[in-house]
Amino acid sequence: MSKNKIYLFVISILFALAGCSGSGGGNSDDTESETGITDTNFDSSDTVKDSDTTVTDLLTVGSPCTKDAQCADPGKPLCITDGLYPLASLASSENEASKGLAMLGVDLPEGYCSTVPTCATDADCGQGGTCFFPLKDVDEATYAGLVSALSLPADDASVLSSFLTYGQCLQSCKKDNDCKREGYECATPLGDFIGLVPGSDMSTFCIGAAATDSDTGSDTGVVDYCSPDPCDHGSCVNGASGYTCTCDTGYNGVNCDNNINDCNPDPCVHGACSDGVDSFTCTCDAGWEGVDCNTNTDDCDPDPCLHGTCSDGLDSYSCSCQAGWTGSDCSIEVFGCDDSPCLHGTCTDTTPGEYSCSCETGYDGINCDNNINDCNPDPCLHGTCSDGIDSYTCSCDTGWDGSDCDVPLTTECILTYNLVKGNGDNGDNYTGVNMRIRDTTASAGDGTWAIGPGTLIIRVPSDGGNNAAAGTAEVLYYENTQQFSVVTNAVGNLTVTTDVTAFSPTLDATGNSAAQATGTIALGTAPTITWDSCTFPSGYNSDKDSYTPDVVGTGPGCLAPYRSVGNVNCNDGALFASCSMGNLNDGDNAQDETWEQKLETLTFSSDLSSFSMPFMQVPNDSPSRTYVSWGGTLDSMVCQ
Repeated sequence: MSKNKIYLFVISILFALAGCSGSGGGNSDDTESETGITDTNFDSSDTVKDSDTTVTDLLTVGSPCTKDAQCADPGKPLCITDGLYPLASLASSENEASKGLAMLGVDLPEGYCSTVPTCATDADCGQGGTCFFPLKDVDEATYAGLVSALSLPADDASVLSSFLTYGQCLQSCKKDNDCKREGYECATPLGDFIGLVPGSDMSTFCIGAAATDSDTGSDTGVVDYCSPDPCDHGSCVNGASGYTCTCDTGYNGVNCDNNINDCNPDPCVHGACSDGVDSFTCTCDAGWEGVDCNTNTDDCDPDPCLHGTCSDGLDSYSCSCQAGWTGSDCSIEVFGCDDSPCLHGTCTDTTPGEYSCSCETGYDGINCDNNINDCNPDPCLHGTCSDGIDSYTCSCDTGWDGSDCDVPLTTECILTYNLVKGNGDNGDNYTGVNMRIRDTTASAGDGTWAIGPGTLIIRVPSDGGNNAAAGTAEVLYYENTQQFSVVTNAVGNLTVTTDVTAFSPTLDATGNSAAQATGTIALGTAPTITWDSCTFPSGYNSDKDSYTPDVVGTGPGCLAPYRSVGNVNCNDGALFASCSMGNLNDGDNAQDETWEQKLETLTFSSDLSSFSMPFMQVPNDSPSRTYVSWGGTLDSMVCQ
């Protein structure tokens, strides 16, 4: 859809939606409801007919009238006497875009029998009436996005939003001959606008025809919305019910009055951005250049190193000098052994300006100034190495012995944790095991639910005794019960009840000894387990539909196999939502999926008696994103 089409589409919805606040023009005693749709005051006294009018004389929908009591039931009869001007309530708006549309409407000459809005079906209308419900099949989320995009004042936006459920009883027709009243035609009310809304109802009704000049026959209802020109930086295109602006390059907005910020996002990688019109200028930080300040200035051009090789830095450089030269720019000549350059060795002059050093045991380097690090590579397998001169000393970790700390006293500890049922907090104060769902359609199913309990068994190294030590950590067994219900109110309740069990490798395999996922445990005041790599194909989580159990993860850090077995029941009792929106059948949906699960970092208390893990994303077949958090307490630790 082009930019002009989008503006016309959005403005047309504004025209139609505002109609909710003044449906049919109404009578002077109408009052505005909380939704923004105008309702007509009606009480039992309205049912009293003229002395010369009987019940059988009551007028059908679309008949001429002068007052409500002349019109037939059911519903609350309404005689529309001022025409159908849907935007009349916007005349008092302080927003110019809204105020300019206040006179848009359809004439209903000599009155028009109808029913007080809003209607949902023909049964809500008086005799002979059909419910004009133009947006009954329009997607709610799409419509809400269009309302938000208009950036109208809150009161105008409220009127706009309420039109999604608006209906007005009118006389339906197929052709102009069906409309017997003089001055009426068969057409779609506000058709130029609601016709641009995807899924709208374009049914036709008997409404007042546009007035014409008796001499020329030209339409006198056409308004030149482009005079005066509302487009600040663009060209105006007049339409049947409004205008659209084709903006000059660098501008946007309904009236092309907004200079697009070319500094958002900031193009200046290492500098400050100044916005122009369809342009920007970068003032680069020291050491950077280029249009986007993304080129490191070459401080080696021209070469400052007189007798050496230049290495560029950031707003700096360094020189690697040739033999016989020194100084920051390699401009100072070195005279061999005159300066006794060999700190731990014997100096020998070679060619002029050059020398060689014969180093003592334990030292190396051109000037024998480097104590060889006997701790690199580290000879202490389970301890801390202290370097000496041609020697080293190992200070062994608890549980290890030997000159290289390579003799274990015990090898491993098995830690069994009880996974604790969560608190279901939907913010950052969650604890225990929880299920969080995001990005559902119109956010109707978003939330956080408590799940659990369960079991997590981890294997870590021992310190040679009865304590855990740093090193490789492995998941041996995982099991978690997931039972919760999601209730969505969309004019009636849609309830999704989940009852599944997630486990690895198989259910009740608490004696398993094979690693299902590997990582590294680090000890301290807040011990952690960080997991090895677990990677997925590029774009696997590009949108809320893409990350499913069929996406394959690889790497030793993946918890695999990760299996989920059970049932999901969907009870569809809602008008504007359905089980199919979540790729579910109405009723039971058996679940049995297996995948490779990426884990988040586990953080423990200092004594390993409890732990927590932030939300990790798990795949699903519904159009949403799903996450699970862990939290548990230590049940037992056995070192062996």
